Amino acid sequence: MPMECCAVNCSNLCVRRSGLSFYTFPVDLDRRNKWIAAVNRKNWYPTKHAVICSEHFIDGQKSNNQFAPNYIPTIFQRVDSPMKRKMEAQVADFRRRTASRKQRIEQTEITDQQKKKAKESRMQELAESSKRQKEARKLEERRLKEIEEQQRLEEERKRREEDERERLLREEERREAEQRKEIEDAKQKRLDEMNRLQQAEETRLKYDELLKKYDDLLLNYNQAVEELEQLRTREAKLNTKVDELQTRIASRQSLEENDKQVKFYTGLPSFAVLLAICNLVIKGLPECLFSGCPMFDQLLITLIKLRLNIPDQDLVYRFGVNQSTVS
Repeated sequence: MPMECCAVNCSNLCVRRSGLSFYTFPVDLDRRNKWIAAVNRKNWYPTKHAVICSEHFIDGQKSNNQFAPNYIPTIFQRVDSPMKRKMEAQVADFRRRTASRKQRIEQTEITDQQKKKAKESRMQELAESSKRQKEARKLEERRLKEIEEQQRLEEERKRREEDERERLLREEERREAEQRKEIEDAKQKRLDEMNRLQQAEETRLKYDELLKKYDDLLLNYNQAVEELEQLRTREAKLNTKVDELQTRIASRQSLEENDKQVKFYTGLPSFAVLLAICNLVIKGLPECLFSGCPMFDQLLITLIKLRLNIPDQDLVYRFGVNQSTVS
């Protein structure tokens, strides 16, 4: 069964003619941990059969040079395009520095060959003439100084390489810190967005509740307006009826204050006599002869009819009752 690349969302299989290279995880513990961190799979540790394809290396293949950018896999779907372009720029810079270093080494080898030839020439000259021994010793001392200078330069180079290694480690730590910060910022931004959406939903619910209350208040207001209109209509009717009652010539209120009207309409000397007769008559009558007309008004209509013999229609207008009641 062909092995599959262990990177997340990568389905490349280790088969022939795939055009890809597949690498097992390194034995060196430090480099192996860096590869595991680059794969970034939760609760996962590679087995001896775990492989990763060359698509995840910037140069298309891994490098055993610890200073090279493709020393560890860095190309994954979760890595942004700007980060990939930055890594590619680092690869180009590394290649340029490697070519320059190789050129310097070649020049140094040529110089060494030239020095070797000069040394041989000096040895021949020493064999030919003892007079040039002193000059040869000086040349030898100069060569020793050059060797010491080369050793010093070699130590300086090693020191620079150590400084460069430390700088790369610090740069890697800084990049990891920036990545962690970007992840935390993205999480915080997502949380803020969720809180904003929740607040918007709560605001919308409150708005719907207020709108419902407004509709209820508007309905109550319309009902109150209708009831007020009905009350105003009833008030107008009652005012009209009061006006009609006030325009009546013969009423209980007008007779209480004017005994002359009592005598004119009924022939009785005073309102007190009229009231006494009414109370006496009411005792001998049923509780209600006509429910639509008070007993006092019934007696008053009868006395006025006997006294003045006015038409029934006039009594209808005076007392505000029906024609049948007067009849």
